Amino acid sequence: MDGARRDRPVAVADPSPIVRSMSEPVRTAAIGLGAIGARIVAAFAAHPQHTLVAVCDTSGARADAVARQHTVPAYTDHATMLAAERPELVYVAVPPRFHRDVVADVVASGAHVLCEKPLALSAADGRDMLARAEQAGRTHALNIGLHYDPGVRLFLAELAKGWIGDVVRIAIDLVFPEWPRQWQRNDWIAKREQGGPIRECTPHLFHVLRRGFGEVARLRADVRYGAEPDACERSASGVLELSSGLLVDVRVLTNVPRPEEVRLTVYGERGTLGLEGWRRPVSATERGPLEPMSVPTASDPFPVGTELALAVRGETADLVTFADSIALQRIQDAWDEAARSGLWVTVSDRT
Repeated sequence: MDGARRDRPVAVADPSPIVRSMSEPVRTAAIGLGAIGARIVAAFAAHPQHTLVAVCDTSGARADAVARQHTVPAYTDHATMLAAERPELVYVAVPPRFHRDVVADVVASGAHVLCEKPLALSAADGRDMLARAEQAGRTHALNIGLHYDPGVRLFLAELAKGWIGDVVRIAIDLVFPEWPRQWQRNDWIAKREQGGPIRECTPHLFHVLRRGFGEVARLRADVRYGAEPDACERSASGVLELSSGLLVDVRVLTNVPRPEEVRLTVYGERGTLGLEGWRRPVSATERGPLEPMSVPTASDPFPVGTELALAVRGETADLVTFADSIALQRIQDAWDEAARSGLWVTVSDRT
């Protein structure tokens, strides 16, 4: 279960904020050690402004293996870990259906929190998570790596210059030759409730879309699921209408004999801008071919770790907050409703 208890855990009894020296590294722990979780744990362990103090996963073998790599204690119960280790910051990478309850325990323990995406299974759960974090006065953030990526930032900077002219249409294309991907096989990623490429992958690109163009006002979607009763989408297509009136075509295909493709393309009257392979910016003027753009080398290998350390010290930080994440969850909720109804569904004013 990647670090979440199967029953509702008991909240940690001592909610008092942890007293710290502002010059010391942040005492950081992790709950959930799947493929992505273990990778982010390694990044925290290597970061000079963090000290990894413990890891937790409901699989004892997995917890022990990761703990040995970093010479920290291993736990299979996150409430026990929070009480024993008193971390200042906790990275939560359990399956999405456990995010709300685990985050509630983390902020109740007095810790700040970084959560994997999607934030939750619904915007209502996300609002509950945000309210608990704000009431506890804790920093809250979603792990969206594209937020800091130099290629994405170059793409957005070029977009802001306006040289492509008035934008005519935007397209998002996701093609995966197999789903789940080989590196990401677990017991939920191929299931409809928590998994699938729309829920797992589009938050990254929808976040870039919101940064460049603003909010999604409404959408419609057609989704075709796999053969099993609880299988996630095999193919999907949709149209997002932004508050500006711009339309965004979304296409998702899995398990087809094609190379993996993740692409966002902005078509303008005088030129085209895009992102290929998640983060490689490309551009074209007039009818010319799309050419790669020169991207500066990233100066920080793990910027979210740096920004979280600033936030824990009470300084201004650049984070994708739970409030931002709820906006992304509203898009997911509307997508699910549109797939069921076949109708246009309003997003921007959803409660």
